Amino acid sequence: MITLTPRQQTIADFVPLCACAADIGCDHGRLGAYLLQSGRVGKVIACDISRASLDKAERLAGQLGLANYVTRCGDGLSVVGAGEADCAVIAGMGGATIAGILSAAKHPPGVIVAQPMNAAYLLKESLAECGYMPADERLSLEGRRYYETLLLVRGNKTLTEAEKLLPMLAVRRRDPLCAGYIKHRLDILRAAALRANDASAINRKIAVFEEAEHWLRSET
Repeated sequence: MITLTPRQQTIADFVPLCACAADIGCDHGRLGAYLLQSGRVGKVIACDISRASLDKAERLAGQLGLANYVTRCGDGLSVVGAGEADCAVIAGMGGATIAGILSAAKHPPGVIVAQPMNAAYLLKESLAECGYMPADERLSLEGRRYYETLLLVRGNKTLTEAEKLLPMLAVRRRDPLCAGYIKHRLDILRAAALRANDASAINRKIAVFEEAEHWLRSET
C-alpha cells in the first residue's frame, strides 16, 4: 500500500468518493495510485506535461497492478474531456499557475483539490472569475514548511482580504496548525517590511495576520 507524506495525505483526504479523479501534474504518480488502492476513486487520469514523469507514473501503476490508471501527456486540464472526471487534483505548482489552469479549462470538473506551493493569494483572487469558491481549507506541515490545501466547489463568492491571505476556514475551526502557520507568516512579513523601501502594502498584510493571531488567542 502506498504511504503518503502529510501534505499528500491532506490532498487525498479532500478527494471525494467518486468514479474518476484527474491528477494534474501527477509527477511520480503516487497520489493517484493511493486513491485507487484505497478505493476512494474508481479510475485515475494522470496528466503531466512531462513524458518522463508519466513514464514513472506508468511504471508505478504497472508494479502495483492498477488497471484503472490512465496517463495522458498535456497541459493542465486540456487532456480531460467533458464529464470524464468528477474531481481534479492540482498540486505541486504555484498559485498563479493553478489559476491559469482553471481559467483555461474548457471542461472543468465540479470539484477541485488545489495545493499551491506558493502564492495561494493569487489563486484565491482568481477563484470567483473561474467559477469556484473554497468549501474547506486545511494546513499540513512537513519539516518546517506549511502547505495550504483548498477544496474548491462551484460558486461565486467574493472573498475578503483575510480569506485571500489566510486559510480562514481552518482558522475559524481553530485547527492546531493555524497558530504556528500565522506566526511563521508574520515572521516572514515583518522581516520583509524591515527591508522594504515602502512597507505600506506589507504592513496591511501584517495587520490581517495579527488580527487573526489575536482572535485565535482570545478563543483559547
